[in-house]
Amino acid sequence: MRNLKIKQRLFLILFTEAVVIGLLGWLALHISFKIYDNQIYIETSDKLKLQSRAIDEKLRKADELSYSILANPGLQQSLKMMKQYPDSYESSRASRELQEKFLIRTPLQPYVGAVDIIDFYDNQYSIGQDAGVLDKNKIRQIKEMAVNKKGASFWGKPDKDSQTFFLMRELKESANVSMETLGYLIIRVDADKLVRSTTAEISNSETHLTIVADQTVIYPNDSLFQVGPDLPVDEENGYRIIADGSNEYLAAYLTSSYTGWLFINMIPYASIFHNISIMKVSLLFFYIVILLVMIYIGFRFARSITKPIENLTVKIAQVGKGRFELDQSGVSVSRDEVGRLNRDFDIMISRLDALIKENYIKQMMLKEAEYQALKAKINPHFLYNTLESVNWLATMNGQTEISIMVKALGDLLRSTVNNKEYVTIGEEIANLDKYIQIQTIRYEDRLDYRMEIPENLADIQIPNLILQPIVENSIQYGLENMPGICRIRVGAEESAKELVIFVNDNGPGMDPLYLHNPRDHQEGQTQSNGIGLRSIHERIRFIYGDEYGIVIDSTANEGTTVQIRIPYMRNGRVTHVQSAAG
Repeated sequence: MRNLKIKQRLFLILFTEAVVIGLLGWLALHISFKIYDNQIYIETSDKLKLQSRAIDEKLRKADELSYSILANPGLQQSLKMMKQYPDSYESSRASRELQEKFLIRTPLQPYVGAVDIIDFYDNQYSIGQDAGVLDKNKIRQIKEMAVNKKGASFWGKPDKDSQTFFLMRELKESANVSMETLGYLIIRVDADKLVRSTTAEISNSETHLTIVADQTVIYPNDSLFQVGPDLPVDEENGYRIIADGSNEYLAAYLTSSYTGWLFINMIPYASIFHNISIMKVSLLFFYIVILLVMIYIGFRFARSITKPIENLTVKIAQVGKGRFELDQSGVSVSRDEVGRLNRDFDIMISRLDALIKENYIKQMMLKEAEYQALKAKINPHFLYNTLESVNWLATMNGQTEISIMVKALGDLLRSTVNNKEYVTIGEEIANLDKYIQIQTIRYEDRLDYRMEIPENLADIQIPNLILQPIVENSIQYGLENMPGICRIRVGAEESAKELVIFVNDNGPGMDPLYLHNPRDHQEGQTQSNGIGLRSIHERIRFIYGDEYGIVIDSTANEGTTVQIRIPYMRNGRVTHVQSAAG
């Protein structure tokens, strides 16, 4: 051994390890054959348990969806209105609300094909990608079965040549003890999608899942197995070998505790033995490959030590010639000391290259900013002149309201494009009054607006344009969503350390956790609501710190109060409450 070279010693060691590993592998293979059959039984049963639980869980979610629809007071009110006043305007409006507010906003899982609501007079309202008109006989059957269940949900068998499971229940009025029937709810579950979603996560493509209910195969329609002596329809749990002509299957079966259906999972025996043969050939091939790989590794090992050093030398030469963008494609860096030296050198060169590019980009952005500043001065000037022309034309034609709105809009435009980061509360109130002028002409007596900020706070400085978006939000989501008068009150409260400006309305309310859970409120929010409040909140926190910002206090159907918490500031300096009051 002493007279052998390092690469020869390494080769001998690796060759010996390969032989030992090969022998141990063959020994392990013989032992594994003895326990393989039991493992197949256990694995098949475990997969069936997991798959049946997954299917039951998704069916329970569909059941929970039916309960959430049943418990919706707005839906019950619409169905009650349609029942009491058929063929009337109230019934038509209730039908429209049922379609727009409840069905369209109902979130559906991918495997839920459709949700159907049948009113008291057998009118059908549906949503979902598989929504379709049910025939009268089907509706009659559903009603008879639902009445027998007395409001409880139940799963019905699929129709012939159908791959759809039906969850049905009777919709009863829950507002009083009469429990009158208002309609019927049907949730259609696509059996193929349901089973495929669980099969992809748990089982493999060679397994066959069959579902039996009441001595009848309900899934799939084209099942190779029919109810008879071969299928274990009279047993609850276990496994057995069943035959289909010349083919044999290992069948594990389990009864669902939720639906009472019998799940049967079958694996072809031929595929099991085929896998064993492949395993034998693969192990032999793997043993030969290991020998060849070990020989190759022995000769490559020394090269793997010197190669990173050579690569580092090439990089240093490239940097010396002024080439900072190094080509890293196809270069593998090890995790040893030499590899760490390579990585640190790459990081250093990358940062140096980034600094050079950053400086170049800043110069280009500076020129672009100068150009955009010039454009910003031209475009508003054109808009101001245009609005002045419209104002003059409205005045000449005696259109006083149009003249007032155009002038107020021009003043608002001037305030939005100015370069002030801070304005006084008095200036902000003046801008807000211009916006209210426009909205008062639009909504007339439906808008009741009051400004209650004390005059002694008029010279307090606040960030520009933070009140108008909040008042606009109150009008858009309060006034436009309620039939009566929308009352908006803007005021301010003083405390020892901060100034609180609040906007209060009597609208339908909003989620008070909206600002802290933006991901939960992305869907269905408009740009004004989705960006306005949150952007103002983040802007205040960026300027003053995380202890300041917007706080929302809202109660459903009673109103919303949006509080703006900021420090006192005069002449660009933060003050305290005594100086603010004085």
